[in-house]
Amino acid sequence: MKSISGRVISTLFVLCILGVMGGGSLYAQYGLNYTPCQLCLAQRYCVVCCIILMLLALALHRFPRLYQRIVDITCIGLFLGFIAAMYQLLIQYRIIPEPDFCRVNLPVNVSLEELESIIRQNTTVSCANFGPTVLDFPMSAYSAVAFMFIFVYFSLTSNSEDTEGSEK
Repeated sequence: MKSISGRVISTLFVLCILGVMGGGSLYAQYGLNYTPCQLCLAQRYCVVCCIILMLLALALHRFPRLYQRIVDITCIGLFLGFIAAMYQLLIQYRIIPEPDFCRVNLPVNVSLEELESIIRQNTTVSCANFGPTVLDFPMSAYSAVAFMFIFVYFSLTSNSEDTEGSEK
């Protein structure tokens, strides 16, 4: 009977974490009716790209060099997701000012009816909004931890995989 390689186990582990991240963001949006901000969407794009890359890595796990290149590219996506999550945390805790692309800009001199129409059409959500929280931490905090955890996990396991593959 064939044993499952460490690469497959690592990839499946990371896919599970990414699946929880992606599923959690979709639940917040569609289950809790929370509209994601621009930085939430940037993190979601990173998660989706990493899931696609991990599925590709899973399919190509028998080719160690190719697998490692895919993991390296995935780590770039993880790092970008971490940057987006940390940037959002800094905005949410008012450490840095909210950038223009995150602000909800409403006109000042309009009638109440026009303002209501603009608000109904506007889908932009402020990045400073905490949105759903778990144990009083915003979801961006959990995203930052998860992105960094997977990044460090791959950094630590990829070296052991290289030595394991070179001995065979």
